[in-house]
Amino acid sequence: MTGSRHYRRCNVIAAFFVGALVNAPGLSQAQASASDDLAERVSRLRAEVDTLAHRLETERRRARDALASLRVERADLQRQIRLEQVRRATLRRLTREREERSQTLETEAEMLVAPLLRSVRAVDAYVDRGLPFRIEARRRRLRALETELTGLQPDPARVLRQLWRFVEEEEALTREVGYSRQAVLLGGQRQLVEVARIGMALLYLRSADDRVGMARRDGDGAWSFTLLDEPTARQAVRALLSDLQGNRRLGPKRLLVPESLAQESREAF
Repeated sequence: MTGSRHYRRCNVIAAFFVGALVNAPGLSQAQASASDDLAERVSRLRAEVDTLAHRLETERRRARDALASLRVERADLQRQIRLEQVRRATLRRLTREREERSQTLETEAEMLVAPLLRSVRAVDAYVDRGLPFRIEARRRRLRALETELTGLQPDPARVLRQLWRFVEEEEALTREVGYSRQAVLLGGQRQLVEVARIGMALLYLRSADDRVGMARRDGDGAWSFTLLDEPTARQAVRALLSDLQGNRRLGPKRLLVPESLAQESREAF
């Protein structure tokens, strides 16, 4: 707008000046030439003014566009800042809740460790007193659970699941009649023998040289493997082992029961 007013003012002044020179009486030829030069200069100045006015308007337009773009960028940055503030507040809240939950879980876990440890040791004592069937392997699993509970970062939930699974397997053993092999201490020597297990009550064995025996418990509750001398008893054990090894259907069998187990049965009834 300022450029347009300046342009009109220049035009008025130029027209007045030129008119005065043209209409002046008695102008000489030199004066007329000077008037033409002046008109030409005025015309050039007017063109320059027009050019400058156009450039000024262009720069103003560019400035307005740049300012509008900056305003949009500022609004976007402000929106991102607000979103970041909300995100950080949410992260702080979630972190605080997680820490509180973790502390609660740690407290609950510490409360579970002691009773779980007692349970593991009670089951271990049961295995140690029970029939000596693969006792080392079974107790090794329990010792692993005890080690985990007494470690720096115990996981009571996992230990409880594994202990429960172990107890279920132990219960299943009491209902099974099975044939397997295991290492036993026989006659002062450790030997790999065939074993026939009747639940978790009776365990018979046959050595590589066809000697047969069974697991017996003495008056102090200690188990040991002893050989059988009585021919009928040896024959009964060999027949049982052969049937189990051949996976044959078991019919009525004569079983040799240790005196300690017979005594416990009589006391129970």
